[in-house]
Amino acid sequence: MATEMRSAVLVRTDRIGDLLLALPAFAAFARAFPACKVSAVVAPRTRELVEGQPFIKDVYSWDPNTSSGPLTKWLRDRVFDAAILFYPRPRLAWALVRAGIPVRVGSGYRWYSWLFNRRVRSHRKGNDRHELECNFDLLSPFGVKAGEPSLVPPVLSDEAHEDADALLARANLPGPFAVVHPRGGGSAVNATAGHWGRIAAAIERAGVPVVITGTLDDAATAAEVVRAAGISPHRFVSPARLATLAAILEGAQVVIGPSTGPIHLAAAMGRPTVGLYSVVKSQSPVRWRPWGRRGVVLQPEGVTCRACVRGSCRRHQPMDTITPERVLEAVRQATNS
Repeated sequence: MATEMRSAVLVRTDRIGDLLLALPAFAAFARAFPACKVSAVVAPRTRELVEGQPFIKDVYSWDPNTSSGPLTKWLRDRVFDAAILFYPRPRLAWALVRAGIPVRVGSGYRWYSWLFNRRVRSHRKGNDRHELECNFDLLSPFGVKAGEPSLVPPVLSDEAHEDADALLARANLPGPFAVVHPRGGGSAVNATAGHWGRIAAAIERAGVPVVITGTLDDAATAAEVVRAAGISPHRFVSPARLATLAAILEGAQVVIGPSTGPIHLAAAMGRPTVGLYSVVKSQSPVRWRPWGRRGVVLQPEGVTCRACVRGSCRRHQPMDTITPERVLEAVRQATNS
């Protein structure tokens, strides 16, 4: 099978961090089969993470809220020999079948796994291995192993760097800076905006100016963080593009945030990171921590409320118990590693 493979498509259509943790497997697959033309199917918002990558021939972005018909046609027109579904969803599995792709790799533990003819029986719900390592399990039918993988940074254009410089210029920074990205995508328990403001204030008092990053949808949260931190509103920067955010993170001394895509993007850009992670098992840093040696993870200590442990508590704010002093010490540890 591998020796006859001329083209393959790798599919991961969920969030920023998920794709970043799959890209090392994409790259390893391409290295293992240099004569194979490798394409990728990703979500529209993550397309910039794969565009320009030397190991990807073609990119198709598919929004799960739209019809899978155009995706199926794109797949069929390119006559792929193999497909690997890193993000198991029935509509995607059906698209691979309808496109007539002869080798279809996917999880062996879904009700629709019969749609795959190479099934990988690897559980992730135990959260006892890192997501990056789990992604390499999908390469096992091809004999590709993880080795010592590293994150793959996006390929940044001059325009992305220029846009980042313009945003940072408006922030009027007095020198090297730290980034605090206070809002997550909603998949993990997070600290309150006020607490993120107290963390930003502690970093400022330590002599490092802070930039708050987020989308325009995060503006209300960012405003609360800015007020609690006592810093200028101009310190909130909202890149319109993911590549611009990557360029901003690339210039930071350290990036602090919850379990969310930008913390993984910062790690991919080679920056020290401090991640605030909950005690909920499905959100475990064992699986979701920033990959690499320059990341420090903090979790709440002494959490005994069962609802907090499940992530369903509406009474307590366990993430707010991670003190600014602990975060500041983690910043020193990360930047000195």
